[in-house]
Amino acid sequence: MVIALDAAVSGDCFGVLAVTRRDEREGSSIKPIIEVRYARKWKPPKNGKLDYDQEIEPEIIRLISENNVVGVFYDPYQLHQFCTRLSRERRANFREFNQGQDRLIGDKQLYDLLRERRIEYA
Repeated sequence: MVIALDAAVSGDCFGVLAVTRRDEREGSSIKPIIEVRYARKWKPPKNGKLDYDQEIEPEIIRLISENNVVGVFYDPYQLHQFCTRLSRERRANFREFNQGQDRLIGDKQLYDLLRERRIEYA
């Protein structure tokens, strides 16, 4: 499982998406399918802020402990301190995913998955 985290500094929500991959044979080739296993967002209260440590961290730890997580990817601009602490606790392999070139490549890959109908979600 791969987990992606995204948060905003203010006025936005915190999102978690977890996906797995399975390979499907299509003739003589293999077609990778991405399956969405978990998706959730937290919205801050009106005129307030989310408490990542109390509201979100327990859910991320639960996901990591109940699944074979190969990586947790996050935007360091908003989540550096939070993810660095969890990484030091050896919860999972946390990796930065910047909003620049990495994001452009990821957006194109997501577009291709959707266009080719290689992403499944319930």
